[in-house]
Amino acid sequence: MKKKHMIITGALSFLLTASLILNGILIYQDISKASNQKETMLLKANLSIDWVPGTPMGGWFIEHLKEKLGIHVWQEDYPVVEGDSIDCLNWLDLCYMNCAESYYDAVREGKLMNLEDEVKKRSWLYQRYRNAFDQIKADTLKHAGKEGIYGIPADLTYFNSKGEEGLCLTIPVSSSHPKEAMELVAYSASYEGIMNIAYGPEGQMWEKKDGKYVLLQDWRDVETNEKFVKTKDGMEDYDTAVCKLRLVGSYLLGQRLLIETSDSKRKETKK
Repeated sequence: MKKKHMIITGALSFLLTASLILNGILIYQDISKASNQKETMLLKANLSIDWVPGTPMGGWFIEHLKEKLGIHVWQEDYPVVEGDSIDCLNWLDLCYMNCAESYYDAVREGKLMNLEDEVKKRSWLYQRYRNAFDQIKADTLKHAGKEGIYGIPADLTYFNSKGEEGLCLTIPVSSSHPKEAMELVAYSASYEGIMNIAYGPEGQMWEKKDGKYVLLQDWRDVETNEKFVKTKDGMEDYDTAVCKLRLVGSYLLGQRLLIETSDSKRKETKK
């Protein structure tokens, strides 16, 4: 009886030890996995009119931003247009505005960051959209009486635009994440950002070959219910995957970029 008891006790002790070791391994794996994951930061913005305010946005492009920049966009409120209160700037990290009286009021009241240094630090950004930057800077001085770049032109229809669209992206001085907000804006103005905004995932919808942007598939031309994007989790329909953010890049800029690089390549060939 005593021997049997010792055997049972030994078996239980072995199982307990094995369980502790297994749990330790699992805990270590969880910690290791967590430490290897890029930290994602919620960016409160009002960049979409198609998403429910007060919720984190979803879809392929949003997931792309999480992987690329570590940013998860949280839709806080709708765009600030003429006549709206600018009080919402107090709780936004990035704000989409009409370049009208509300914008000038915000500049005069010191609610918006002067982004001129950040813009010119990225020389490619300033040179590519210089017409629009110079115009918004002149208009701000005229109507708000302040020097600087407080708004970055948004929803541009062509690269040499002088900001005729009358829309801009601003970063409130109260923003909790001004650096990340600027990174998102700059990325959306880059060629890669424009192509992802306009057409979807690189490799599936478009590719860059010999310095030229080539469209592989335009989901806007697909007239069936088979519009989809391949994601890590499977397939995602177009309405969910498409970029719903109002940024610098747009579908029209994507079209211009395809034409521009194609024409440039053609000229090089003739030489």
